[in-house]
Amino acid sequence: MYKLGEKITPDQAKRFAIETAKQGRGFVAPNPLVGCVIVDKNECFLAAGAHLRFGEAHAEINALNAVSDEGLLVGATLYVTLEPCSHQGNTPPCAKRLAELPIKKVVYGIADVNPQVSGQGLELLKLHGKTVEPFEQYQAECRELVEQHHFHVQHQRPFMALKVGASFDGKMALQSGESQWITGEESRIHARQLRGHYDATMVGAGTLQYDDPSLDFRDTSFADQKQNKIVILDPKGRACEDFQSKTLFEKHDAKNIFVLTREEHMQKWAKNLVHVIPWEASSRGWELALKNLYQKGISSLYIEGGSFVYGQILTHGLAQKLYLFQSPKLIGEGMSWTHYFKNGSLQEVPELKNWQSLPIGSDRLHIAYF
Repeated sequence: MYKLGEKITPDQAKRFAIETAKQGRGFVAPNPLVGCVIVDKNECFLAAGAHLRFGEAHAEINALNAVSDEGLLVGATLYVTLEPCSHQGNTPPCAKRLAELPIKKVVYGIADVNPQVSGQGLELLKLHGKTVEPFEQYQAECRELVEQHHFHVQHQRPFMALKVGASFDGKMALQSGESQWITGEESRIHARQLRGHYDATMVGAGTLQYDDPSLDFRDTSFADQKQNKIVILDPKGRACEDFQSKTLFEKHDAKNIFVLTREEHMQKWAKNLVHVIPWEASSRGWELALKNLYQKGISSLYIEGGSFVYGQILTHGLAQKLYLFQSPKLIGEGMSWTHYFKNGSLQEVPELKNWQSLPIGSDRLHIAYF
């Protein structure tokens, strides 16, 4: 954290804006994560701000509100991770407010793909005599901040991330079905923290029946701060009869539970007073179900298994991101997390990109994009 009047370089301001943006993780959807830093004409720190909650002030406005005297903005530079908005939404347009102030320069991370903005914010600033330029680096970091937002705006369906916990040889359970615990406690807590970065968590009927998960945010910064939404994939309607005895029913409001199932099972599931959405195991079936979820306010999904769910998502090419928690254990014969995903030839297999890996306790977390 920088203090008022402390010298700050352009590079430091950009990196601090990126870190500041992360304060809103899990609370701003369907809006993007945005961070802003303001530096005076002498390159001294003035203020920083983030978009913290959906419907509340944007990052630029929170930063401006932290400046005690508008006179300090004469000749100032504003660093913001995303192009300032130019349209009236729940809050007034940031670009218009910036255009009216004596700020000299606006340095932005990346342009907004939202057609309501998409370059218009930058043009408005230029029209009012502001110098406008992009970050010279940190493009990847800025894109990661808004990846969920940009995807759902462009595709009108949720951004989807697979979270997998597996052994060193790719198994998520023993042959007997035993799976608790393959990864360590640090990985499990980190996985729950990541869960909070998404609108909803998806599991299959098998995971619901055999693991009886709570899918909450215990031991994370989201505990008691956010309610999770749950999506259950249950093609055969096998989990509806005893659903009210499950931990999910106890811990989550029915209004926050969504079930994807075949039409012949919808009426049975509806008796549990949850949202029931028709689904079929086809590209078209998934497209309609995901658009339905999107229309109900779910713009990102964190998929936690089991292997049938992973197989469906991989087969239909629906995932954008992978979080693979890999333990140092060797299981041998057991259930692979890709068991239900088949390929005809090496030329057709998906290839992950932008691969990175970091230690989590005794495990490794691999993050990659499809």
